[in-house]
Amino acid sequence: MILGSLNNWKQDRKFAHPALADVLDRLEKIPFRELENGKHPVRGEDIFFTIMELEAKDPAEAKAEKHERYIDVHFLLEGAETVGWSVDNGKSAVTEHSPEGDYTLFEPAAEEERLRLTPGMYAVFFPEDIHRPGLRSEGGEAASPIRKAVFKISTALFEKA
Repeated sequence: MILGSLNNWKQDRKFAHPALADVLDRLEKIPFRELENGKHPVRGEDIFFTIMELEAKDPAEAKAEKHERYIDVHFLLEGAETVGWSVDNGKSAVTEHSPEGDYTLFEPAAEEERLRLTPGMYAVFFPEDIHRPGLRSEGGEAASPIRKAVFKISTALFEKA
């Protein structure tokens, strides 16, 4: 998992894999405000993103997830979002698995960490990262609106390098 901000991206770029750098370089260039919600291609099925709007959920109502074929890059556009994160240690209870949909859902891990994202921040989740996006903040009673872009990068791009 990587947590970062566009404010520091220019300094951090030298440490990134080329496929990840390609996506993060685009974050400042894509006119997200002009784009509608939904799927947007970048490089076919190798790299694409989805813009979505959602209401932050109560953590008690949210499942955790992970993906095998794609690396997720969550980029917060508006609102405030808390994301639960833990490493898949093989002990989390699986509630649903869909190889076709590239997801596995889990009950939240007891050792889950909470990451707080504000606009301009990004979080990168690799196949071993269980994450629970779209949570409202600790003690947050009311649902709050979130607008974000979630990029999908095929793991095959990482295996080729």
